[in-house]
Amino acid sequence: MKHRVLVIGTVGIDVCCPIERFPRAGHTLFAEGCEMLPGGKALIAAMTLAEMGIDPVICSVLGEDGAGEQIREFCCDVGLDSRFLFSTRDASTAKRILLSSPEGKCHTICYQGSVELLSEEQIEEAFTCLPDAVYLQGDLPMSIAHGACLHARAHGIPIFMDPGPRCREYDYEALGRFEIFTPSEDEMEQLILLPMSNQEEIMRVCLHLAAKVDARFYLLKLGSRGAMLYDGTYYRFSTAYDVEEVDTSGVGDVHSAILVAEYIKSGDIRRAMEYANAGAALSVTKRGS
Repeated sequence: MKHRVLVIGTVGIDVCCPIERFPRAGHTLFAEGCEMLPGGKALIAAMTLAEMGIDPVICSVLGEDGAGEQIREFCCDVGLDSRFLFSTRDASTAKRILLSSPEGKCHTICYQGSVELLSEEQIEEAFTCLPDAVYLQGDLPMSIAHGACLHARAHGIPIFMDPGPRCREYDYEALGRFEIFTPSEDEMEQLILLPMSNQEEIMRVCLHLAAKVDARFYLLKLGSRGAMLYDGTYYRFSTAYDVEEVDTSGVGDVHSAILVAEYIKSGDIRRAMEYANAGAALSVTKRGS
């Protein structure tokens, strides 16, 4: 029987735009190959969990618009459990603009839209799916994240937290303990405000992180430098695979989801870290999130 994971976060449309360079102010750049695809951190995570043999259930809010209909059709086509994808007329479906350069680097602009209207009542309803774990995305308002953590702790359900662009807005003491906390290098810099240019500095940052966020494991995603695991006592580094980067959009979401999936199945955090590194390396070799 598959493990069930409730994924709470942003589901929307990704506007993927490969560009040769970034235009200067006042200049116009012509580009080719722009695509509008179902995306968002929660949808990418859910797709990855499903590929890893987990049964994901998505909880988010879509607008009653064409983008929302496109996402629902997509979820139906790929067999994702979308019964807790709620609808609203008060905001349009979330969108992300992903600008990717030839070097594979991605710049992201987010419009959260309907996701901001996810309510505590809807989260409570989503928990009726009886999940084995909760996968929480850090691009939600603090009130939504807090409500989800309260419900999970009340039922003894482990919480896996993938922090996002709102990580500095969160009161981590109120959110309580996580099973695994998986920040990216950029998110670590926002949370701790210390340099991470070498191994010694990274380990120092981990000590500060552990004092700020309560978790069983901390997995730092360091991009081309690999990843580092910290359990409050011991450190373990894992080097990245040497691949040709085509597009890094969504790689952090893929890395965290693979980590969570393999950890849930095997209970081996080191094995899960190696799986996540391999999956992240594969994901950057193709265009899009």
